[in-house]
Amino acid sequence: MFSFYYKENFSSVLKFEDEVVEFLVNGNLAPGYHSFTSNEMNLLSTGYREFAFGYAKKWNDRLNVGLRAKLLFGTVYFNADNWNFGVETAPFGDVVTLSSGGGGQLMLPFQVVLSENNSIYSIETKNAAKKYFGAYKNPGLALDAGLTYYINDESTFSFSIRDLGGIWNRFNSFEMNQNKNYDFIGFDLVSAVRFPEETGYTEPHILVKTVKDSVSQVYQPIVNDNKFINGLGPKTVLHYQYQYSEKLTFGITNQSVLHFRNFQNIFTLSALQSLANFSFFENVNIHGVSDISLGGGIQYESKHLQFFMATDNLIAFYHPANNRTFSITAGICLLLNSNKESNSGKKNGFNKGKGETSKELPFYRKLQK
Repeated sequence: MFSFYYKENFSSVLKFEDEVVEFLVNGNLAPGYHSFTSNEMNLLSTGYREFAFGYAKKWNDRLNVGLRAKLLFGTVYFNADNWNFGVETAPFGDVVTLSSGGGGQLMLPFQVVLSENNSIYSIETKNAAKKYFGAYKNPGLALDAGLTYYINDESTFSFSIRDLGGIWNRFNSFEMNQNKNYDFIGFDLVSAVRFPEETGYTEPHILVKTVKDSVSQVYQPIVNDNKFINGLGPKTVLHYQYQYSEKLTFGITNQSVLHFRNFQNIFTLSALQSLANFSFFENVNIHGVSDISLGGGIQYESKHLQFFMATDNLIAFYHPANNRTFSITAGICLLLNSNKESNSGKKNGFNKGKGETSKELPFYRKLQK
């Protein structure tokens, strides 16, 4: 069985210590906050276009295997790796030293205008949507593979590994570096406190702009043209499903992803209830050892249309030092040449259909081809 889909992907992850929030709330006037450093903040934002071609085969009565090749086109990439932002206040508050440093990589679908020192002066965002959806100059490849084993009529086990590949960023791609500091002593307007006809007079707005530009340069990284490859981050999914009845299904899932130096593991307990053309699902997610979240959603499925909406974090109980995320996913699928087959048999008083649980997401349903 062959399959094809097209998808736009975008994700963003920001990591920082909780002291950063405390400093933003208190400023540098309160005792204990006169000097501050952010200690390796990380921001990773990735956007890419995905065209996938899949093939699935029934190996025997119990085993199905599948492979998917994906053609990728990068649309945006921003990786600020281990950035440090610092504020050091002199004992009497007459000087505040601002500093920042770090490295990373950048790729945008828009033209980047550079200053004389190669810092970013501006970004041409006119017709931004047209430029974004017309970005096909940064190609990539990736593979997915998986299998499903039917233990018996009620139990199913599946395994998949996804996103083995990367994107070659070669157009509008840059390497970023920053290591600057500036001693801020306030706005020196002495040269403006005189008559314009006097020697040495300077317009006040010029004096203010000079100081503002000096402060801005602390936070404007230097960029240089550079081609680079960014990996997608391999993901693995292990899933066990038990169909208690025609209307009730339970699942256990373990998902893992490795990206750069970051490893994340999520263990999920899920349940699905079916009513007519609707499916309702709930799940409890255990993130590592210190974070628990609740998710859920709804799906509607007709002969030629499939719609779903889900969230991964309705309510979260977390350790204070961990970052929290919340997302809502929604989608519509048009089903072509994929009529749902009927079965005259009954189970527990209900007509038995041919729907089966998706190999990738434990609580979504797909139609039997």
